[in-house]
Amino acid sequence: MTDRQKELLNSLGDVLENLADECENDSDFHELIIKNNHLFPASLTDMAAEIKNLID
Repeated sequence: MTDRQKELLNSLGDVLENLADECENDSDFHELIIKNNHLFPASLTDMAAEIKNLID
């Protein structure tokens, strides 16, 4: 894996973590994510962790 690919995966993990934080802080946003769960096959936190594990 190239350094650029690692950067991109790390950035994606960061975005998912930030989305998860927003879900915790804003119930309306959380409901929006839940209503669109077809876009997110797992919890945002779990997806972020899995993506970041790819880098290691």
